Amino acid sequence: MDASMDNYGASLYKIRDDSVKPRHFLGADNADEIEAILSDREGHSLHEFIDGNEPLRPIIDFDLPEDTLNAITPKLTCNQAKNSLCCAFRDTCLEVFPKWDKKTMTISESSDTKKISLHVSTTGMRLPNIAQVAMFTELVRKKLPVALQANSIIDNIANKSSFSLRMLGSPKYNEKTGEHIRVKKAIHPKDGSVFDFMIRPPNDESEIIENSPLLVIPESESISHSSMGVDVTEVELELVEKLLRESSIEGFNLSFPSEQSPDVFPLKRMAQSYCSLCDREHTNENAYIIRNKKSYSFHCYRADQEKPSGSRKPSIKLAPSETALS
Repeated sequence: MDASMDNYGASLYKIRDDSVKPRHFLGADNADEIEAILSDREGHSLHEFIDGNEPLRPIIDFDLPEDTLNAITPKLTCNQAKNSLCCAFRDTCLEVFPKWDKKTMTISESSDTKKISLHVSTTGMRLPNIAQVAMFTELVRKKLPVALQANSIIDNIANKSSFSLRMLGSPKYNEKTGEHIRVKKAIHPKDGSVFDFMIRPPNDESEIIENSPLLVIPESESISHSSMGVDVTEVELELVEKLLRESSIEGFNLSFPSEQSPDVFPLKRMAQSYCSLCDREHTNENAYIIRNKKSYSFHCYRADQEKPSGSRKPSIKLAPSETALS
């Protein structure tokens, strides 16, 4: 399947292998090819990579450390926390799609003694695009007890143009120790296939919910932010997001430049991801993009701090095509 690494961007389905460095991105166009990748890389930390605006299933990524749970008042048990999440997801699904069947809820887990880690989704409906999945997540968040609403607990992984989710049966790769830990297991349905737990699986014929008033997204305006003294449009922001995807740089939320730094696009970290500049996994380090005359460059604050004295700041060049520049 390594041949697919050269043209995975054109593939219908994308899988990222975190167990090798640099990370491998593999493409597949059908269920058989996905199964071949899973078989060939059994035991690796494999992630379904989501980009583009094709329909996809709603997904909730829930991580609750034991220390955080124990500090909650009034006291909340492990089962109560899990039940709160599942009930919030169920109620949101029914609000968005009254005909939704609660039996189609899927729950997977990669918890250990130190943390509750759940992924909750459904095979019973899809949403039109990533942005609406992000809105769905916020609806679920609001239904949870206040103590469970923190971004560190409910990680809105869809709150960006691309994201990834560990696949069923795959372990998490510990960057520091090189160990594979916490295999993702099916909780409901117990006998479900890997495709039941994917976000954008092949041959998914579930209904696409296109007209829910709860998920209406205001139309973005392709205008210059001239009121801020910054000549950047929504179109350019989308271009920079595309360049980040093409360079496999993920885990950030991209913002417009400020008036003080009109050529610097801030990148706020939203999820753990690998940084090729530092050659390590980052959990909370932010980054930034610098706009040059005909290209952009990606910079990591951690890499800036660790560079040898007197040397230039390390960066990754992000060069748009001639078509994109025209």
